[in-house]
Amino acid sequence: ICAAKGAACVNGGKRNPKNCAVCICPAGYGGALCNLRPAGCGAVMTAGPTWKSKVVTLGDATNTEIRDTYAMCNDWVKAPAGKKIQVQVATMVGVDCHYGCWTQGIEFKTLPNKLNTNP
Repeated sequence: ICAAKGAACVNGGKRNPKNCAVCICPAGYGGALCNLRPAGCGAVMTAGPTWKSKVVTLGDATNTEIRDTYAMCNDWVKAPAGKKIQVQVATMVGVDCHYGCWTQGIEFKTLPNKLNTNP
């Protein structure tokens, strides 16, 4: 277990007991302190005074490769200090959701505790 000194984790990250200088981050966060968007697909977008659109494709019907884990993309939407962000999901096509979306989904992390799945 890490002593008092070590990484100052943010966004719900916890010090890695195998290396106290880095954090174990919740899904959607990366970097040594959980303050960066994780590597891989996705982008950091900046909200503005007018609506912007982004098409997000869930799944790839042409990819028949069997994976042991989910493919995840992480988009972050940022706003200037003191401003709020609005997000609208206009439509979802081809999403297979029966008894919960266990194969495809979108998660918005809006609460202070980033470990929780937010409503």
